[in-house]
Amino acid sequence: MDTANEQSINLIIIMNLFKKIHIQIRSGIEELLNSVENHEAVTEAAIREYQEYYAKARVKLDRIKAREVGLREKAEKARKDEGLWKGRATSIAGQDRTKALACMKRAKDAEAQAQILETDLENMRQTVSEVEQTVDAMRCRIEEIKRKRDQLSVRDYRTRTLSAASNSGREDPELGAIFERWEERILTREVISEREQTSGDNLARELDQKENEAALEAELDALIASGGEEKAS
Repeated sequence: MDTANEQSINLIIIMNLFKKIHIQIRSGIEELLNSVENHEAVTEAAIREYQEYYAKARVKLDRIKAREVGLREKAEKARKDEGLWKGRATSIAGQDRTKALACMKRAKDAEAQAQILETDLENMRQTVSEVEQTVDAMRCRIEEIKRKRDQLSVRDYRTRTLSAASNSGREDPELGAIFERWEERILTREVISEREQTSGDNLARELDQKENEAALEAELDALIASGGEEKAS
């Protein structure tokens, strides 16, 4: 029975250790989140750390539950032994009182053992309940961190998107100067092009005028020549 008591004490120590780990991780996470810029990366690291401790805590909890089952089985067996020896004592009391008393002695020993085991079992159940609460608190903490991470990640993305859209509508001095120089260059080319086109049109008009004048002179000469021929006839 000393072994059972020692196990119960060790389990309580383990439960308290879980609580300390929970507090240390929580305070460490909050300190990191307040001191660094890359909050999302720190949050992911915190979630992984919590999950590692949570996995270890679940393994220890399963072991504690297994010990609880073992204590319950031993207590049940002790109670069965108590009933068995009492039944034997009753059945042989009329035939052999000495053996009946020996059976009663074993029944009393089984009863005492059952009482000790049942006390240890009750303590173990309490320990299991408290450890389960601690483990569940760790699970809730992980879910809380994930939920906050998702919420803040969406808000951060929305803020960055709105900021980018807002900045895109602002006039950039350097970019504005580039556009001005670009437009000046285009206007210069357009003026040169118009001048060249105008110069080409003047030449065409000049040539057309000369060609028209030449045609008129040719017609005049032809007319004069035809008039001279008529006089001669």
